[in-house]
Amino acid sequence: MPQRPLDYVSEQELLVTKNVISNIFTTAETKPNISELATATEVLEKNGYEEIKNIFKRVSQSCDELIVKCSWDQKPIECNKIFEETFTAQGRCCSFNYLGKDSLKQAKYAIYYGASTGLKVQIMPDFNKRNMAGVIVSYKCYRDMIIELMQISVHNPEDFPGGDDNMKKVLPLGRINYVQVKALQRKCSKEVKNLSIVHRKCLYSDERKLEYFGGYSYSNCLCLCEAFTAIEKCGCVPYYYDFMYEMDSCNLGDISCLKNISDDLISNNCNCPAQCEDDYYNFVLASSKFANKSKLWMLNNTFNYNENSIVLNIFFSSNWQTVWVRDVITSITYLISSFGGVYCLFLGCSIISLVEIFYYFIGKFVIQNLKPNNEIQAKRIFTIHDSWKSKEPVVPFIN
Repeated sequence: MPQRPLDYVSEQELLVTKNVISNIFTTAETKPNISELATATEVLEKNGYEEIKNIFKRVSQSCDELIVKCSWDQKPIECNKIFEETFTAQGRCCSFNYLGKDSLKQAKYAIYYGASTGLKVQIMPDFNKRNMAGVIVSYKCYRDMIIELMQISVHNPEDFPGGDDNMKKVLPLGRINYVQVKALQRKCSKEVKNLSIVHRKCLYSDERKLEYFGGYSYSNCLCLCEAFTAIEKCGCVPYYYDFMYEMDSCNLGDISCLKNISDDLISNNCNCPAQCEDDYYNFVLASSKFANKSKLWMLNNTFNYNENSIVLNIFFSSNWQTVWVRDVITSITYLISSFGGVYCLFLGCSIISLVEIFYYFIGKFVIQNLKPNNEIQAKRIFTIHDSWKSKEPVVPFIN
């Protein structure tokens, strides 16, 4: 990467650039100063870092460098075959089992459950190797340029990894981290689906198609709302929405505008109703120290263990899931039966009694009047021939 000569970079410029970039890499509400942004933009652009994504690539490890060993379903597997690199507002993300709109991959499903199953990864973060000062001048070192942490997020395969509603937890360094995942499913009855969208106030995945994503989901709808709001207010799209490749990506000069729209999103009508049916994953994180490294498959002779090393074990805690069914509180049948019960309670009679009274006084009278007046009654006439009158009966009649 091109670098500016040493004489053109002052200590003050380095400090300002550090503060601006640190503000970008965090979700803090502090907004950078306009003059500081201009200084940082000038320094970075002259060093070949016009795009924010390139800064992320410089100060953070790639997924191939970060994740060094993997196992899925109790079998070793190459990490680059199951992880792909994405970008979020929090930084670079290594996504497992993420299925975008145009993805050709098939989702992986866990066959077994328990701590010995699922996904196991060996992570080697190197915070000392990547620092933003190395981008500007090689002899300067600001180790606190970026936040030294790693976090895990569990979400649906079709949801964008950077969704704000995804559950996240920070991984402690130098420990084995056990992530116990529990699956929950929300479903709706047929009566709920028959209701209009206005009344049920939720959408099924096939009732609205989201651009860039396909089927509807609440998380992806919020992401698109943020992206289109940024295009409307700032004229660019945040750098981490790289699936909108035809749009101009925001740079350092647009950071102030992007910080301002975060407040607008709260009051803005994004028109993102809840999902009627979806899968939700809750997880519990537990960690322990490396007690006996020789008994762990991931800690072999080739593993250069240090205080920042992380072993991550993600698995389902059971082979069942909780299903929540949403149903209507009242229906026509329920209202009729409830009205009948209340009526009986206060009047001492039921609706059936009213029907019987109606039939006795009115119904019977109406039915009789509906018959024609000149009704002809059919008569059966029996005749006896004269030749049979003198014959004796076969069986005598005895009275």
